[in-house]
Amino acid sequence: MGPASSASARDASGGDATGITGLVRLAPELRDRVGPGDVLFVIARRGSGPPFAVTRILAPRFPAAFRIGPEDVMTPGATLQGEFTLSARLSKTGSAGPAQPGDLEGERAGPVAVGTRGVDILLARVR
Repeated sequence: MGPASSASARDASGGDATGITGLVRLAPELRDRVGPGDVLFVIARRGSGPPFAVTRILAPRFPAAFRIGPEDVMTPGATLQGEFTLSARLSKTGSAGPAQPGDLEGERAGPVAVGTRGVDILLARVR
């Protein structure tokens, strides 16, 4: 997993050809479910397989800017290129493991190519 970062360090306006940038938004009806110790994970997958790349944002403020880049790739030596499906999970425990009851989840419809800017993901479900 890539290093911990803040939303300000991963500015969606500064995207480049090596990453995917955007915003994770929160459905209005879920605003009261966000706590100060929550951790936001943005996950890139190829198909339905395991996470290919993951970025972590501590104590996010919504909308939360994100960037998934080569530093977030899970397998050493793997290259972040091609298309990925993106999802986001607001973890109540801060755990990078499987989703837990109470976590907030959402995904971007359709695949996204590396180099894409302005991707929106909406957290709209409670696990």
